[in-house]
Amino acid sequence: MPGKRSLIITLAETITGILLVTIVSYLAARKALGNPFAGLGADMGLDPQTIQAISQAYGLNMSIARGALRFAAGLVEGNTGPSLTYGMSAYRLSVQLLPWTLAPILAGVGLSFAAAILWVLLVGFEAPRPLRAASFVPGYFYAVLAIILAWRLGVPSPLPGHPPGKTLVYTLIIWLAVFPRLLHGLLGLMEEPRLELKDHIHALRAIGLPEWKVRLRAVQVLLSSFNAYTLTLTGMIIERSAIIEPILNYTGIGYLLYHAVVEGDPILAATSFALIGIAGYIAAGAGRALGWEPRSRSQ
Repeated sequence: MPGKRSLIITLAETITGILLVTIVSYLAARKALGNPFAGLGADMGLDPQTIQAISQAYGLNMSIARGALRFAAGLVEGNTGPSLTYGMSAYRLSVQLLPWTLAPILAGVGLSFAAAILWVLLVGFEAPRPLRAASFVPGYFYAVLAIILAWRLGVPSPLPGHPPGKTLVYTLIIWLAVFPRLLHGLLGLMEEPRLELKDHIHALRAIGLPEWKVRLRAVQVLLSSFNAYTLTLTGMIIERSAIIEPILNYTGIGYLLYHAVVEGDPILAATSFALIGIAGYIAAGAGRALGWEPRSRSQ
């Protein structure tokens, strides 16, 4: 476990990261999507005063710097402005869909965590090469397979939504992508020199301790670092919802972000992008607080 100073540093890093992702979310949305009302004068014959009034209602007539500050304050207050596409509060809509993203992700990660622990307890400290190789397969690969089967079989429904069947498939996709990675990480922790786990295991075996107790002791030693690694990985999985959910037509916050970009809705895009990033930073920050520093994003 890190000391008090390390926890303060981690908290400062997490807060800084949240501020940065908030500002970047707004800047990216404004720069990439611009003001969708700017061309209405030529296309629809609206006078400049009307266009100015519409732009002001959506907060798109102010400078980027002022808009970013207003957007950050809006996230704190729970009001970032209305969505052009849906005609309602972008913040409220994003918050409503965020749990639909977190539920299958947390369930899939939780099942993967339990499966990795059980693997070590029941099988041991080795994994077959194909399973280790599967740790590098991205989640969107399984999402593509799922949607192909959906169009072929009709299960789960390929239409937009989050019915129970599609939620279960999303959870399965997370499990398929995360379990090999967590197992790879758990077995990799055994190689950490600072833990001196191999010497400890040899000593326990030398005194005649049953193998299941040796494995249980190893898991107990690794548990704190493994919890931290799992949280760090969870933050990455949350961020990748914007890739998996549009493929599945699963209406979580990642799906919302994708369609906000496609529909040219800058406020909704910035809001959903920021909330995804904030959720990811909180999970990763919790992982760092427990003392895990991943060596590479591929782990």
